[in-house]
Amino acid sequence: MPYMIFLPESSWEIKDTTDKGRGVFVKKKVLKATVIGDYLGVVTKFEDLDFEKERIGMYAMYYNDKACILPQNKNYPGVHLINHSCDP
Repeated sequence: MPYMIFLPESSWEIKDTTDKGRGVFVKKKVLKATVIGDYLGVVTKFEDLDFEKERIGMYAMYYNDKACILPQNKNYPGVHLINHSCDP
């Protein structure tokens, strides 16, 4: 399975963060409106998740008011490691 990060590997790296797990960090400037990658995963209903238990390293992407997208393999380097929060 490819990374699903469309930027050249030389322009990013994965590092541990202090309180959120792992994250993707750029090593080179990324131009505005650049497509970074493709978020692949499984649509999961919020009612099926225990956010308090799983919140660290969950990497959930908002889908709609009832569901989110979880990466197929959260240990695999991918777009789910990019800070996609509205409150970075």
